[in-house]
Amino acid sequence: MTSKWTQDIQWSPVHPDTFFSLSVGTNQVEFNQYAVESLSNYDIAGHGSSKPSGRQVSETGFARLQFSKSDLFTNNKDEVQRIKCFACYPKAVPENLLGLGLSTGKVLLTSFVSDPQTDPTNLIGAEFPPKHSRLCTSLAWNAVDSKLLAVSFDKYRTDCSLSIYDINVRGGGGGGQSRPLSVGSERDTRGVTELVYSDALHSMAWLLHQPCNLMVGQGQKNLRLYDIRDPSKHKSSAITKAVYGISADPLYEHRLASFFEDQTMIWDLRHFEKPVLSFREARGVVKLGWSPTRYGTLACLTKQSNVIKLYNIQHVGQEVEYTEKHVKPNYLNQHQVAIFAWHPNQENRMLALSPGGAMQDLTIYDAISLDWSPHSSYSVASGRHLFYCLPSSDCTTEDEDISSTMKRRASNGYGMKTEPLSQNAALAGNDLQVNKLWHWLHRIKSLQTISRSASSSKSSSTPSGMMDFCGVKQLMCREGSENQAGGLRSKLDPMAWEGLDGTLEANIYRSKERSQALRLCGWDFDSDPNAFRDFTQRLESEGNYERAAAICVFHLKMRQAIDILNKGADAAKDGKHDLHPVAMALSGFTPDKDTLWCSMCSALCRQLRNPYLRAMFGFLTTSDDKYEAVVRELEISIEDRVAFACIFLNDAQLVTFVQELTLQVVTDGNLAGVLLTGLTKDGVELLQSYVDRTADVQTASLVAVQALPPELYREEFVQHWIESYRQLLDTWRLWHERAKFDLLYQAHAKEKVSKQIYVSCHFCQSPISPSELAKGGKAGYMGGYARGFQQRRSNTCYKCRKALPRCALCLMHMGTRSGESKLSPQQRSYKPSSKQAASVQPMMRQTDFGEWFSWCQSCRHGGHADHLTEWFRTHSECPVTSCMCRCMLLDSVAAVSPSTEISVK
Repeated sequence: MTSKWTQDIQWSPVHPDTFFSLSVGTNQVEFNQYAVESLSNYDIAGHGSSKPSGRQVSETGFARLQFSKSDLFTNNKDEVQRIKCFACYPKAVPENLLGLGLSTGKVLLTSFVSDPQTDPTNLIGAEFPPKHSRLCTSLAWNAVDSKLLAVSFDKYRTDCSLSIYDINVRGGGGGGQSRPLSVGSERDTRGVTELVYSDALHSMAWLLHQPCNLMVGQGQKNLRLYDIRDPSKHKSSAITKAVYGISADPLYEHRLASFFEDQTMIWDLRHFEKPVLSFREARGVVKLGWSPTRYGTLACLTKQSNVIKLYNIQHVGQEVEYTEKHVKPNYLNQHQVAIFAWHPNQENRMLALSPGGAMQDLTIYDAISLDWSPHSSYSVASGRHLFYCLPSSDCTTEDEDISSTMKRRASNGYGMKTEPLSQNAALAGNDLQVNKLWHWLHRIKSLQTISRSASSSKSSSTPSGMMDFCGVKQLMCREGSENQAGGLRSKLDPMAWEGLDGTLEANIYRSKERSQALRLCGWDFDSDPNAFRDFTQRLESEGNYERAAAICVFHLKMRQAIDILNKGADAAKDGKHDLHPVAMALSGFTPDKDTLWCSMCSALCRQLRNPYLRAMFGFLTTSDDKYEAVVRELEISIEDRVAFACIFLNDAQLVTFVQELTLQVVTDGNLAGVLLTGLTKDGVELLQSYVDRTADVQTASLVAVQALPPELYREEFVQHWIESYRQLLDTWRLWHERAKFDLLYQAHAKEKVSKQIYVSCHFCQSPISPSELAKGGKAGYMGGYARGFQQRRSNTCYKCRKALPRCALCLMHMGTRSGESKLSPQQRSYKPSSKQAASVQPMMRQTDFGEWFSWCQSCRHGGHADHLTEWFRTHSECPVTSCMCRCMLLDSVAAVSPSTEISVK
């Protein structure tokens, strides 16, 4: 405590709910002892208006005034008015012993007791007068050797500013040279040690882990560490202006803090030349204090502030970092905080005092930290408590987090099916968007196959510039087209209604682009006369009677639509979807827009719950050719809306509709919009929006490797998806799924990655495999060379014919033909299928892994993989005699522990 402080507050180191408060004014001194008790005690006791003196310090706590300054035991009561600072004795006996520093420089040892004769140590009433009368600025007990009391004074020209008293020796204060103190002895030959001559002392602090050492801030720029066993010189020092408010960390022996004006500095005594960390405040610092119960927690109070800042100081590698937290004593009613004090034993408890005397007993709540495990479990940490939470076993797939969904799909082989791609839809679960995406990819792949086979036999009729991977937007909106129709040249073709008066017709549009778009939407009914019937029957079998009827109406098949609605009404069991009235209303259709039927259907169709029924009647009652009731019906699938527009909208309307819908699906990340964007840059943007919305990087990555053109692999978004999904698979430890994904990615990549690792001969430095030599650029020469030595032993080099190294365990020469070997006579009897035979080299098989080469990268000794695996199960050193290399311990894989889950409560 420095002289400029007018208030101080300290907890009793013995009684957990007792504290002392000192307020020094111009003409008045208040020094009290309080006991924190529960407010309910007074209510139950029925004190009422006679409640004891004190102050409320929290919503449930009351600080009862136990003693005031008049209750202090002193030989001279007038000296109580001269109190400037105090310190609590760190031991339990005598009870609540206090050291008081007076304005005259005298130090009194006293307590709030009525009879000092009850003190077995005979310390109460002891006095330590100074050699020269001057202000006592601060006191500090040694927490380890409690007989030592450090006292600081105002600067005096011919006297010291720091005296260390042994309270067991009375009458200290003699002049002369100081003598060393023997820490731990019962009585010393001299009761005082004097330090810091002719210099101002601003702050001081004992080091808890080094009880003989005292850190002082003296002068204007010196922090010095003194050892009281050799007070003639300081042990170490630092030149700094931060000589105020020294506070030693009680939980870390090498760390302390100090401040100067608005700058706080953290010091490491092992590297005392400069601070390891410093930070500035908005105002000047008043006090610093390390928490005695929480590691690395430093409290900082600034001038005219109503908050106390808490810094969490952490050593991260070679760097020192900190996090900041504010504690606001709200019970002080927006008053400034004058001083604070950590509780010495109870964690997260602090006492704050305002300049007006208001107090608050604070409980600082720890921040709750949460960390997710890759396996969908999570840990919650608060203070000294750690909770490990496992996912509930009764969660449904709808309740799953996207990470759990992706992991489950990856384990089931999701996205790895190539023929057909629609198999991946079944592995995606109930996600309709993802299901439709895989079905659409399968459809477009099938169309590409048909288109390529047709173009190989005759010249392709595809318009110039059309790509195999394009969507509806690229078909309708040609690049470089200046007219509103986007370059479309559609033909108007009136078509008669089926099942109605033959004179009733509807205008439809036809073009090659529209026909191809209809094929993408699944409405390609012109190529096969039975396609439409099969399509509607499939919808009926799925229970989609309303959609089947609407599509029949859109294809001008009124009679078939009515029959489908009647079937749906008969098939309905719960009676909730009675389609008989709908079929009856549909049978009264007339193309005249001024009839009663048309006006009634227009008014009532908005009340229909099924979107396809609303669209059907909207189509029949529309008075123009824009068909807004159908193309703007958001609950209808995108492929049906686009297909309808390709039939009934003119070129300008179709282009506008497609452009607006494409912009909407890309913004929303709707996977059904891939129909519009295709596998182009717009499609990549749509997938990115989908990932931003759902975090499903798995689907985006698998679509990229399965279907994206090679030129889009270099897109930044695509590479980010792929790398993120790889990291996810590694995090989940799905090593096999990761390997399959990489193989699938490389199989579709345009640039193949060449082999980067091969075994070379120790003598000629050439690859031991003839196939690797042939790939080195001399295929013609080495191809014949390899065939000439095909019958040679595989345990020799193919170029220099030197024998390969021996296995360190079986002492046989190692050797495999690059992982391949000939089949045995028994294996030759196996007849692979035609599909397998096309992908496997005839009469060859992969060599067993146990026969492969394996060697230590440090000592270069090795052998067969099986032999080394068996050896290192019980040994850690190299099997070669006199080689002391611990090969297995050098391998990082050996240090990987199995996945375990531990529940901590």
